[in-house]
Amino acid sequence: KAIAYGEVSYVDVTGLIWMDVDTPEELEEARRILPLLLRRSLVKPGDGPVSRYINRPISTRISVGLFLRGIYVSPNLISMIAFLLTILAGLMIYRELFLPAAILIQLSSIIDGMDGEIARLFQTASKFGGLLDSFLDRYSDLIIVAAIGTRLSFESPWQLALFGLAAGNVFVTSYVSHLAGWKSEIVMKLRAWSPAGRDVRLLVAAFLTAFGLFWPFIWYMAVVPLIFSLYLLIASRIPEKPIRPERREPLPKVKVRRTRRKITPLEANIKLILSSSVKLLAWLIVIRLAYGLVKDLSPFTVLDLTVSPVIILNVAEFLVVVYFGYRIILSLKFFLDILSKWIVREMGLVTEAAVKRALADMFYMSLIFALIWFVPSYLETLPLGGIVSKVSLLVLLFLFLLFFYDLAKLFYRSFKGFFDRQIARIAEKLSVAVEGEVKEE
Repeated sequence: KAIAYGEVSYVDVTGLIWMDVDTPEELEEARRILPLLLRRSLVKPGDGPVSRYINRPISTRISVGLFLRGIYVSPNLISMIAFLLTILAGLMIYRELFLPAAILIQLSSIIDGMDGEIARLFQTASKFGGLLDSFLDRYSDLIIVAAIGTRLSFESPWQLALFGLAAGNVFVTSYVSHLAGWKSEIVMKLRAWSPAGRDVRLLVAAFLTAFGLFWPFIWYMAVVPLIFSLYLLIASRIPEKPIRPERREPLPKVKVRRTRRKITPLEANIKLILSSSVKLLAWLIVIRLAYGLVKDLSPFTVLDLTVSPVIILNVAEFLVVVYFGYRIILSLKFFLDILSKWIVREMGLVTEAAVKRALADMFYMSLIFALIWFVPSYLETLPLGGIVSKVSLLVLLFLFLLFFYDLAKLFYRSFKGFFDRQIARIAEKLSVAVEGEVKEE
């Protein structure tokens, strides 16, 4: 009745995911699960394995973040950016900059999924946008194959035919998948785990380009998409009920945690230290395994500077250690505060601020001492590594002496009164003893 008289506004939520919010706790829970629900809604049934497990986890976070902040970027502009990244990757392949080209290929694959995500979130999807995205995708793939072709030497006609088949499969696979994808559920499942989908093709192209393995990529593009297209044609003839859109209930079950136990600072810092340590160890293992793959690769030139893949791994290892080490240090600061409170409570000689500062100085001195042993050896592998290593060693020594001076000054100021009182007592006892001996004489 109130709705009929216009006294209350309403929103039709039939078929949508919604939840009832009556308390501040439920409002907080709704705000927490909203990004998760939005990201889940952006995953399409036909997404390939690379798109589902690598690209979407990255692209949906960016798209949902832009949507929640009200930042609208034209989906057509995103499609053009992905296309330009592919052109740049092709130019780098032509200039024999294989590792940067591989990074750009995978980056364009991730960004290419954002145009549809932004269009669905802001409800700006259009037929023109879909056609533009499909058009640019086909020619992006063709540019990559053509750029790789410039690095090949065709010594026989069958190699040229193999390259032509690989280039043709760029269009044939997408065309067959588009025609057969809507027909039956089994075809949709095949597309979801396709070894020849665009997401898989670009990841294979990026991986093989990074190591300069171009003929294996041509063989992959010539054989795998062709076999999958033939299998897709056969599977599309299997009689099956057409796919019907899933009908959602008006009130889906959404689990709401009404009472959430607050994590104590001690638990949070222990969790952060353990997670950062495990991630640091995992990254170091991956980088060390990568050393065996790239140690025999030839260096490449960037802006007239020769760079070796081993140098890139050294820099990556150093950055990983710095990043996770910084996270661990932030957590250790909490335990230094606890230790300083305990020292003040047990000793009662100095203030808590002085103890915190002294512990921090000793911690940083230990950290700098460790860096003096390890950092120069990493920096020596870089261009101008000898000079950079010596400069970094001097800087670390200066910082070590600076913290040592601050610690010594802090100890002097904190315990000056205590030592003065002890010296005064000793002097008083000595004077009394001397006076007693004089009287006896």
